[in-house]
Amino acid sequence: MSKRDREGAEHIQMEFGGTADKVVQAARVDTMHVTVNAHLGAGQSGGNGDQSPPTRPSEVAPPPRMFFARHDVLRNLSVLVDSDGAALILIHGWKGIGKSAVVSQWLVHNAQRFPDGERYINLADYHQNGGIAQALRDLLRRLSIDDDALRGPLSDLISRYRCHFADKHGVIVVDNVTAIEQAEQFLTNNPGLLVVAISRKELASLECEPVRVEAFTEAEGLAFLKTSGLENRVEAEPGPTAELLRLCGGFPRHIHRVAAQLKHRGSLRIADFVTELRLQSEPMLAVFDDAYAELSAPAAHLYRLLSVFPGHRVDNGAMCAATGFDEGTVVQLLEELRTWGLVTETGPGLHEIDEAVARHAKACADRDASAQTMRDALLGCLRHYSLLAAYADETIMGDRLRVSPKPPARSQPLFPNQGAAQEWMRKNRALLAALVRQANEAGLYELCWALADNMWAHYTNEKRPLEAASIYHLAAASARATPDYAALSRMLGLEAKSLTDAGEYDAALTIANEAEQVAPPEETPMGARLRSSAIEFQGRAQHKGGYLTSAQDSYQRALAMAPRPRSRGLLHRFLAQAHRQRDETELALSECDRSIACFKQAQDVRNLAISTLEKARLLRASGHKTEAISEFRHAQLLLAQTAAHYYESQAWHEISQLTEGQERIDALWQQLRLLRLISDPAQNEIAQLLRQHEPDAR
Repeated sequence: MSKRDREGAEHIQMEFGGTADKVVQAARVDTMHVTVNAHLGAGQSGGNGDQSPPTRPSEVAPPPRMFFARHDVLRNLSVLVDSDGAALILIHGWKGIGKSAVVSQWLVHNAQRFPDGERYINLADYHQNGGIAQALRDLLRRLSIDDDALRGPLSDLISRYRCHFADKHGVIVVDNVTAIEQAEQFLTNNPGLLVVAISRKELASLECEPVRVEAFTEAEGLAFLKTSGLENRVEAEPGPTAELLRLCGGFPRHIHRVAAQLKHRGSLRIADFVTELRLQSEPMLAVFDDAYAELSAPAAHLYRLLSVFPGHRVDNGAMCAATGFDEGTVVQLLEELRTWGLVTETGPGLHEIDEAVARHAKACADRDASAQTMRDALLGCLRHYSLLAAYADETIMGDRLRVSPKPPARSQPLFPNQGAAQEWMRKNRALLAALVRQANEAGLYELCWALADNMWAHYTNEKRPLEAASIYHLAAASARATPDYAALSRMLGLEAKSLTDAGEYDAALTIANEAEQVAPPEETPMGARLRSSAIEFQGRAQHKGGYLTSAQDSYQRALAMAPRPRSRGLLHRFLAQAHRQRDETELALSECDRSIACFKQAQDVRNLAISTLEKARLLRASGHKTEAISEFRHAQLLLAQTAAHYYESQAWHEISQLTEGQERIDALWQQLRLLRLISDPAQNEIAQLLRQHEPDAR
């Protein structure tokens, strides 16, 4: 075997995980993985001159022994040929993702469709060496066409190629296509000849829809490892196995390689292997180098900036803020990245970045971009998302104590209602939290605590206290570094409130005390609000911890300096709850009335409804059933205006407990409707109650 043949056989072994068998060794192997078994249209002569029967040519390398999954792609290829009668199939995906293996597997299972066999052309051999014309010459030469007939221009070569294949039922596989025009040159008028073009970028064509070969999902990668004889080991270490697959980026060749190494090193823990692999992750990312090298300079610049975006989601507005490009330019550049499979469009103006791609973009940025460029991009990204979060927070909670800058007024609201704002925050929470961390690490302290401040309304509604506490602990550290004592007091207060909600009352009280100590003087409007808020958070920690007398004292202290009706309304409600716990019903009702009056003055409908709900419960507990039902109905009507589905469902629950007959059934139906809207598990119990009353209830 020649050196060139040995290199080709080694490539096949690496590409497919198989062995270079006798057929491969006996045949000519081109640079990628071309196996020439026979010459189409010419008999193969033996050494004694006897004419042997012509064999079916198959220049495409055989599929790997461990070919796995890809059922959807294989099915799509068959549908394109069966239903659409396609003459051209475009297959694209990242380098090393398994495009050639998919084609090979499909051809093996569909060999009977193509009795005249398959021809393979690797255009990578000709990009710098004669182009399409030379590729056609080499193909025709393999068909035993005399060299003298192959000296003409490209048009003559195309004509001779089309004449030769005019009556053949076969496949032409053209690999490493970079432009659709290259693939179209191999088309003929013969419906029996199929051209399969393989490319690392998506190619647009009127002839057919492109077929993308995706990376393995985590489930597919896990199944692959199990079928490789590693089932017991991966089940014993699920966490390290997931990290192992993440490092492989879903690439079959990488997963196959690590599976082989794990089998060879049978005593090695997967966790230890992952530690080793992290040091070798850069070679794995090299599969994206070719795509990166093909990008235009502006697209390459934008690609490097993708590493700024945590969570691997990006919108056009954020890219404009990070790059300084206008939206039209960003759309054009993102389309260039998309054609190379580096981003995936998930909706209008929205793209996702694969984790492996994001790691490669980070490696490119570390190598090719200045630290100042990346810092400026992060700054633009932070400002963009901080502004959006400010609008969302304002829509959700309206006028509340904020230390972050107020967003500019808009003629039309960015979010039409609280539900839309809350949904935006829910979708972007992980990204925003990651940006808070990046801002702190980059020393962009003001943006760190400002963004955290604008997440408070969302955290309050979503009830994620431990996650919120970690974010506000980080934001407080940024405020200390600024130093901005108003921001520090607020971040400490929000951390204390989050810890209280998480049941960490002693830690919450300590932090709330510090929030009061660092707050600006109470003589200033902001100082008074911050001190009142910090003392309120002390009271909440004491209240939840069971120290009712101390909590009432803290609430009274906070009331003495609370400058706004909304703040006073909350404190009166907390006092009412403390009095109720001490069976001081009359005092509790008085505090509820004061709370309701404050929220009316503040025109805060949501909190007005919640305080009305609190009053109704006090009336019910003291035996005033008629008045309680009236207040519960009033609270329900108010809550229906605010889309506060959880609290409204509570109001309907209370009404159902105090009414009978059809009135009770109607209240249960309303409660079930609201619980379904918020996916509350309590809906099952209510549905069961309704079935007892109405057997046909669904």
